[in-house]
Amino acid sequence: MSAASAQAHGTSLPNTLSTLVSRGGLGSLYRGFSPAMAEHALNRGILFGLGSVIKKKLPESWAEPVRDAASGGGAALFKTVMLHPADTIKCRWQLGQPRSELGGLYQGFGPAAMRSSVGMAIWLSVRNALERALQPSDPAEGPLISYRQFISGATASVVTDLCTFPLDTLKKNLQAAPSSARLTMSEMVTRLFADGGFRRFFVGDKPRLVV
Repeated sequence: MSAASAQAHGTSLPNTLSTLVSRGGLGSLYRGFSPAMAEHALNRGILFGLGSVIKKKLPESWAEPVRDAASGGGAALFKTVMLHPADTIKCRWQLGQPRSELGGLYQGFGPAAMRSSVGMAIWLSVRNALERALQPSDPAEGPLISYRQFISGATASVVTDLCTFPLDTLKKNLQAAPSSARLTMSEMVTRLFADGGFRRFFVGDKPRLVV
C-alpha cells in the first residue's frame, strides 16, 4: 500500500506512511487487500503453471536461459491480459479512490505488459542461472539447497525490480488517473519526468524491494 501511494504521489516513504496513518489509521495500509490477494493467487498460479507448459513446448535445442526467458515472458503476458483489471481496482482502492470508479480498467496496460513479460523473463533467467551456478558438487550437501534457492530467488527479484520499477511507476500513475484527467503513456512519462526527473520513476522502490 505505501509503495503504491509513494509511486502515485511522488512522496517519500516516511511522509507517505505519516499521511496514510493520520488520515485512516493502520487500516489505511490494508486498502485494496481483497483484490490484491485474489490477483496474487491467480498471478502465481498462471505464471508458474502456464510457464511450465510453455517451456515444455519450446525446442530443446534452444539454450536453457532462452527457454526460461521465453516461457516466463509468455506466461506473464497472458497473466497481465487476464488480471490487469483486478490490478487496476487494487491500485485505485489502495489510493482511496471511490469503489464505484470502474471505468478504464485497462488503463496502464502497455507498461504493465512490458513490465510483467520482461520482468518475468529476467527473473526466471537470473534465478535459474544462479541455481545452476550454485549447484553443490556433492549431493550430500542437501541442507545447502534451501539457501541456494533463497539466494537465487532474492537476487533475481532485486535485479528484476531495479530493471522494471520505472514501468511499474508509469503503470500505477496511469491506473490511478481519474477518468476526467487520463493521459497517454507518453504524456504521463513527460509529466513524471517534469515532476522529478529520472529519480521520480523510482519513488517507492525501497518498500517494493523489501517485499
